[in-house]
Amino acid sequence: MKDGIIVKMTCSSADFNGTLMANNEIEEIKWMNYADTNTVSSIDKIIFDYLKEKGELE
Repeated sequence: MKDGIIVKMTCSSADFNGTLMANNEIEEIKWMNYADTNTVSSIDKIIFDYLKEKGELE
């Protein structure tokens, strides 16, 4: 991550009934866990670490 760049992300969770489907700007939906950390961006790694620490990501 470069100095001077600010990234603001919002993460949400919810219960959902139905079938999730990609459409419009969403190309793919993929369930990920902590083992996938090496495939995500630098920002997502920070989020994955935080969620793992909180016990919300396996």
